[in-house]
Amino acid sequence: MKSKFDLKYFSHFKGGYDSILMRAIFFLKFRKALSLIRKYKRGGKLLDLGCAYGFFVNEAKKRFDSFGFDVSLFALKNARKRFPEIKIFCGDLEKGLTFASNSFDVITAFDILEHCKNLDFILDEIKRVLKKGGILLLTIPTKDFKQTNEDSTHVWHFWLKEWVKILEEKNFKILEVSRFLRNFSWLSKLIVMNFILCKK
Repeated sequence: MKSKFDLKYFSHFKGGYDSILMRAIFFLKFRKALSLIRKYKRGGKLLDLGCAYGFFVNEAKKRFDSFGFDVSLFALKNARKRFPEIKIFCGDLEKGLTFASNSFDVITAFDILEHCKNLDFILDEIKRVLKKGGILLLTIPTKDFKQTNEDSTHVWHFWLKEWVKILEEKNFKILEVSRFLRNFSWLSKLIVMNFILCKK
């Protein structure tokens, strides 16, 4: 499956997608994510949308029956090389999820929705495969810190409160909205992560 998320895309991250900086960001993001998730779900099936190199699927499998889903064959090849035991699937979120309805207790989508043209369809698909009472955790770049202009593949450029409204209009119950900031002074870079946790 051909995808714009190939070697060129993953190479645009500073130092590479698995650089020391990116690993530090992932560590902070995943620690915060699992802390939020485990307030509401202590186990069950978890699906990571846009799993890329499989870092979160590998981390989450210590606590959940974890699956990954991504459109990029390049990314999944790297994931399988690093973590041959994880369960990952290739597919295009814009065309639908290849899972049965009411399959997952938790769905995560880290910096994914801003790339997707048909938000209505995708959020409907997420609701379809999420169990009743299941939770969805998003991280999302926003206009609050001019993050939406950092990546040419971003389709949507919203404020954080606008993302919240979109989810509420799809009848997700918002559980928590939080922002994580960390100043990497040695890089003169402020890392901002916006988390939205909601329930079906």
